[in-house]
Amino acid sequence: MLRQHNAAVLDGAAHWLLWGVSGAYTLHVSAETGHVSSTEMMNSEIGDLRCRVYDKPHLTSNGEGKLMVLTLRRDGRQLEISTSHDNGRSFHTSMLMLQQPYQHTDEINLHYTCLGEKSGMMLVKVNHRRVYMADINTGAMWEVYDKPYLTSNGEGKLTVLTLKRDGHLLEISTSQDNGRSFHNSMLVLKQQPYQHKDGINHHYTCLGEKSGMMLVKVNHKRVYMDDINTWVMWEVPYWPYSNGLSRRKIVPLEIDWSTFFASRLVVAT
Repeated sequence: MLRQHNAAVLDGAAHWLLWGVSGAYTLHVSAETGHVSSTEMMNSEIGDLRCRVYDKPHLTSNGEGKLMVLTLRRDGRQLEISTSHDNGRSFHTSMLMLQQPYQHTDEINLHYTCLGEKSGMMLVKVNHRRVYMADINTGAMWEVYDKPYLTSNGEGKLTVLTLKRDGHLLEISTSQDNGRSFHNSMLVLKQQPYQHKDGINHHYTCLGEKSGMMLVKVNHKRVYMDDINTWVMWEVPYWPYSNGLSRRKIVPLEIDWSTFFASRLVVAT
């Protein structure tokens, strides 16, 4: 049974990871000669036990021209890396401790799943809710995108803004065909007014948007305005109460209070 449908292509051959009665093994098919060979990874008994602790293995290739099998622990704490040797006839296994960005204190039974890998960067999904990137060389992990924000543009169309956690990219999804479909575009934001040089993983959060201006918070410390038409960002100095600022707390700032109170007075009289 195929463990993943897409093959890893390396040295003129296609490689698949399969699971059979005897256990897990890699299947190699030469594109030039049609020669077929296989390499056993583990027997079925060990594989059945590992399924309780580890996610499904993912077959890929590294930058040195070797096959690589990535097996992520379900709790996201460790990554097992098996690298081929002797032209794919054997595998050498090492363990990498992953540096999770923060502890999930509001969820239980978290299940980390490897979605794929390219150029040393692994895409990881957590319980169908969060998506992370993991560097398989250093073990560093960071969340890819902030929670999406629904608004409307000046043309009367629904717009979903999804900000990349590092503040470099903004995905803009605009409704088409009376809201029956969405057109996606990527906006590369002009770098922040200053460069972060403290080594901390900075987390950019979209707090809201109005008339093409997006309010962005960084690690509960700084607040920025971002023009989604010109891509320019600038810091809002002396912003009060940035610690604990959230989308829900931003709503009162969008209300025209003088008009609101005047309307209440009219109603009262």
